[in-house]
Amino acid sequence: MKDHTFSCPTGQVLYITNVLWGRLPPAPSTLCNPFNTSVVGANCKGGPTALQYVQKLCEGQPTCLVQNDWQQLGPDPCTGVPKYLQVSYMCAVPTTTTLTTQPMNSTVRMRNSVLVV
Repeated sequence: MKDHTFSCPTGQVLYITNVLWGRLPPAPSTLCNPFNTSVVGANCKGGPTALQYVQKLCEGQPTCLVQNDWQQLGPDPCTGVPKYLQVSYMCAVPTTTTLTTQPMNSTVRMRNSVLVV
């Protein structure tokens, strides 16, 4: 099991924008494929469990460690096909909104990271 630490610059926190647990084209057949399994035509994507798992760990945190634990990611979207976990996120200054305050504008930095499953 591999893991990856996501972090933001000082004063910013993580906002998870998308999580992919599966395999989509045009991912090269060598990506996350230690046994050189055939992946021709592989096109599968897990359900919302993976997104919920990563959001629970990371949302609103300045840094977090995500383990690509298939038991936490949800049902296997494509049995026998090598899969990967891709987390898309942005870092932003946390905002609060109340009747007396306005949301803060901040520079948003988009990042992508691929975790090997």
